[in-house]
Amino acid sequence: WIENHWIKNFSQRWFERAEGTRLRDIFGPFIPIFVPWVDLAVRSRAYPNGMIPMLKEKMRADVLYITVSQHDLGVFWGAKGTRIPRHDFPNLFVLSAGGYGHVPVPLLKQLEMPLAQMPFAERRYFVSFVGSATNK
Repeated sequence: WIENHWIKNFSQRWFERAEGTRLRDIFGPFIPIFVPWVDLAVRSRAYPNGMIPMLKEKMRADVLYITVSQHDLGVFWGAKGTRIPRHDFPNLFVLSAGGYGHVPVPLLKQLEMPLAQMPFAERRYFVSFVGSATNK
């Protein structure tokens, strides 16, 4: 899943960095928050005890943080027993494959081989959908 890929890929980049490489050389102005949000939410149905208070205590107000979430309700509503007020983390930038965050990203579970390109004129059906079943 995309959260696990994010954690594996970027933590590996950090641990295998060249001498003298700074965090900002990899993440720009952000400090990464590597949390498998969905794994925690699905496995435990809640974030671990003390996790959210610890984040609130450790995250500095003058620093930008970044994380990736794939949960359809995002980081702030992702665990059933845990609701995190967004105003408690105004400097947490969320890349979200679930659509609930600051920047939408594709929901990737695994590598997929691209399908062969077929010109539109040769396609039997062309369907497009934007929105949700409850849009009014």
